[in-house]
Amino acid sequence: MKEHPILFAPDMAGAIRDGRKTMTRRVVIPQPEREPEGVWEVWKCRGKNGPDTYGACGVGPGASGDDHTGLWAFSKGMVSIGEPRHCPYGVPGDRLRMLTTWAVHRQYDALKPTQLPEDMDFVWTAFNLGGKPDVFGKLRPGRFCTLPLRQRWMPLADILDVGVERVADISAEDALNEGVVIEYNSGSNPQRPENWGEWSEKQQDEYVEKQARPTYMARLDDCERCVAEFRKLWDSISAKRGYGFDVNPFVWAVSFKRTKP
Repeated sequence: MKEHPILFAPDMAGAIRDGRKTMTRRVVIPQPEREPEGVWEVWKCRGKNGPDTYGACGVGPGASGDDHTGLWAFSKGMVSIGEPRHCPYGVPGDRLRMLTTWAVHRQYDALKPTQLPEDMDFVWTAFNLGGKPDVFGKLRPGRFCTLPLRQRWMPLADILDVGVERVADISAEDALNEGVVIEYNSGSNPQRPENWGEWSEKQQDEYVEKQARPTYMARLDDCERCVAEFRKLWDSISAKRGYGFDVNPFVWAVSFKRTKP
């Protein structure tokens, strides 16, 4: 089992905390080059059933000792085009170390992350319920959280599935799994109980899985708006990098389940 760091914006960290986000899509870099005739072919996983088989990542053929776990290749027909590659976020069974905006007590604001004590009593992150308390100082990007601090204060998630697809192929269900929020045409949104903060983690998990999430997922008649909201979310992050929804890039689609910090 390997552990892979991955960054989340504060609002997405909140969606993970609330149980609304269980998927993430990340741009495949570099993108496969277009064929001369302008045809995009699907990616295939060199899986456990042989080369160029569809489905879950497995161990592919190769010389003894070669690691082909989760090896993906852009293909046309049965011919691989370009160099095969591993998903940088891992394979099913690996774990994600989820990083987001964080802060420490304001008395340490003048210190660089590498100068901070490793045994700090508390580090605020966007995964915490509620806003940042006043006693905490400046916000720091998740990528600058040092290894000792991230291991103590940033949560883990088990990778359940990895795939490659075009971003515009997202389904309404996956859009909800990405953490988007929509106002439904009828009925009310599932809300956290008022005493949510007093519940144990086990009680919160049971509520999300047995009540809130089923209520949320039952309203897929609003599928077009689900995808439209995801498009807004995607473009707010990726359009400025040249990977907007209209460009329709290939993406890694990673499903995960949060575990204990």
